[in-house]
Amino acid sequence: MNSRDLDRIFLVEQCEKINCSQLIRQIKQQIKKELLKARLEAEDMQTEILESRTGNGGCRLWFQCPQCKERKENLYRHPITEIIACKNCLDLRYKSQARRKI
Repeated sequence: MNSRDLDRIFLVEQCEKINCSQLIRQIKQQIKKELLKARLEAEDMQTEILESRTGNGGCRLWFQCPQCKERKENLYRHPITEIIACKNCLDLRYKSQARRKI
């Protein structure tokens, strides 16, 4: 910016908008992702964190299943093999499903 620009009138539309609420959302999302990564590393869980955009401009975090590579909200650690994967990859059933024949 030079001295001639100081006398000029600028429009709101010409300026970069910095929104406090939006910045806070972005920071919170970054913090969540970093905390989640740190927790996974501390528990020696070898999985990736994926992101998807929400309809309101936000971001949602997901696990990537180490077996099928699909995004999942929940992963499970098998009680015997200790393999971490999604319900489908570990072929897990709910108690109610185990009572009936599938």
